[in-house]
Amino acid sequence: MGAESPGRYKVLLVEDEQWVRKGLRRRIEELGLSFEVAAEAIDGIEALQLLEELAPDLLVTDIKMPAMDGIELIKNAFFAYPGMAAIIVSGHGDFEYARKAMRYEVKDFLLKPVSDEALAEALASVRMKLDARKEEAMRALPRGLLSNQEEVAQALEVYIRENFRREIRLGEISERLGITTDYLSKAFKKYAGETPLRRIIRLRINEAKQLLASSPQLDVRTVGELVGYDDQFYFSRVFKSHVGVYPSEFRGRRPGGIGDGDSPVIEGPA
Repeated sequence: MGAESPGRYKVLLVEDEQWVRKGLRRRIEELGLSFEVAAEAIDGIEALQLLEELAPDLLVTDIKMPAMDGIELIKNAFFAYPGMAAIIVSGHGDFEYARKAMRYEVKDFLLKPVSDEALAEALASVRMKLDARKEEAMRALPRGLLSNQEEVAQALEVYIRENFRREIRLGEISERLGITTDYLSKAFKKYAGETPLRRIIRLRINEAKQLLASSPQLDVRTVGELVGYDDQFYFSRVFKSHVGVYPSEFRGRRPGGIGDGDSPVIEGPA
């Protein structure tokens, strides 16, 4: 998989005023709390489609927007994506808005103009929640030596499917299971027919193909980051080695596909 930094948490940012949206994006990413804006939307209707495509970890939304307001968006997200956190950033401090937001377990309600301190505090609180969820996924693995290789392979299969978009350390998993990394890999290959690394890559590439085909607004770099590759060039090389073409070429060959202007030479340097 190459060298990877710890996985970042995906943010969907919903704000109808472009200058506010761009400013929030820059501040969210510059605070250094492992959040990265995966996509932007100008209203709730567009945001709902992106929620389905990207499954973000955090929704940051305004309230007053055309087509569908933030409260209605959060209501839909609450029932469809129960594991996702939400923060409201609004110029309206009406208590009724806050009351409705609390009903849908909004993590924080920030009033514009938002200070860096308030934004950092809200994001840090969300990160603690998301980190805890990630640790819970690790704890879901059985502790101690399992009775046979098949159980080992099944435990790893479940973990990979739930976490393939993030960095996966086989050493940590094998330690949790009380076995060596070599035993873990051999057991998985015996019952899955491929190594853990190849399974992770296959899941990532399959998801990348879906995103490239269905989300023309996402550039190649963003698609790579969403499936677990922080380095765009490495993602492009891995994609080409498995699909036969670079990501932008794949998108351009899809029915109705829209090229994003990335040159294959730039994506995959020798």
